Amino acid sequence: MKTSFPKIRQNLGVPLTGPERKVLGFLALLTLTGLAVLLLKSFLGAENPLWVQPGPKEETLKRPPQSYPAFAPKTNPAPASVDLNRADERELTRVPKVGPVMAKRIVEYRRKIGAFKNISQLRNVSGIGAKKFQQMAPCFFIRPESAVK
Repeated sequence: MKTSFPKIRQNLGVPLTGPERKVLGFLALLTLTGLAVLLLKSFLGAENPLWVQPGPKEETLKRPPQSYPAFAPKTNPAPASVDLNRADERELTRVPKVGPVMAKRIVEYRRKIGAFKNISQLRNVSGIGAKKFQQMAPCFFIRPESAVK
């Protein structure tokens, strides 16, 4: 019988015998099977293996989407809504893109001008550019009575 692996023989430099080819074929098959199982587990989620069948169809329809983590919707918590003229440094840090240093700058600028008249005045605070302002602005509001000082 003629060998169907002449290139493998040339690349290895040593001819493979029949049993060696069988062992290599078995190891390759075993590796591919293991990879397929890992891929399937990651696709379905670790707590929902394929071999566990759900109960009646009604139960599968009522199951919340969190039971399949791969398909669960990605949600971010709603950003804080903060009054720009009343918030202290701690409250300001609840807003995305506002850390302790930025909160201190906002409070210092507010003291300097008296009170914010509109949210676009945040652009005058050092370190707040157009992009950061776009991300932060929806999280702030100004009460009309707090703007007059």
